[in-house]
Amino acid sequence: MAAVYALSLDEAPLSEGWGTRYRSRYQEQAETWAENWIAGFEQTLKGGLDVALTQQVAAAECMILRAKILENSSTSSPEAKMEALLKFMHDELRIFMLRELIICADILFHIQKTSLSRKLNSVLDKKDPLLFINNCAWDLYMLRFIESMINPQRFKGADFCLDRLITFDEDLADIMRLTELRAIAVHLGSHRAYPFFNSELTGWLVGLIGHKRMAAFSEKLQKEAFNHRADHRSVENVQRILAQDRLRLMELKAQKPGRSSKI
Repeated sequence: MAAVYALSLDEAPLSEGWGTRYRSRYQEQAETWAENWIAGFEQTLKGGLDVALTQQVAAAECMILRAKILENSSTSSPEAKMEALLKFMHDELRIFMLRELIICADILFHIQKTSLSRKLNSVLDKKDPLLFINNCAWDLYMLRFIESMINPQRFKGADFCLDRLITFDEDLADIMRLTELRAIAVHLGSHRAYPFFNSELTGWLVGLIGHKRMAAFSEKLQKEAFNHRADHRSVENVQRILAQDRLRLMELKAQKPGRSSKI
């Protein structure tokens, strides 16, 4: 954070000499700024921001939990499980989460394009599967958080483009590659952000669940369905589903062969 802040202090073009200039001219001032910013952010968290963030992460956690429950409690085909997950999103969660859906498809079809889905394959064998799934949900939410920063709602006249993200987190990098964005449109009136993924949604879903199942679900992708979900979703509903599915997953863990029913 200090280094990023220091970019605004340096008028020279960004080059290989940036690191030397930072350490010799700006490091002390920039680190003081970063420490003050972090202290302020911690106060904001205590003031309730952490609750708001946790509520948003809960929806992503619900998606992963339901995908793992479907995977471990049903002998249906991956296509049928994916159809059930789509219905869950529309009828129960009332939030259409494409990035989470793509990751859950990776789980249900055992495509294993991401290290995250590979780790989730054995989640019931972990000592604390709920904590692990919650951490995965935060990984997914991190990208939503980054994308929300392009929304100019609070910055009049702001106009910038961030076309590269650098991370050393393998899980996050895999998710970014699998759910790569082509663009984000921001409606200036409502400040709602609409992501456009490189994968075309309808064709991608047809390839997974087939034309017959897609025909039955297609109306859920129309404007009226999106508005219906927005009008009927609530934090309380998400928290209720989260509590129920956490309990159900732990029941599946207890029922797993080779484990005592007391576990």
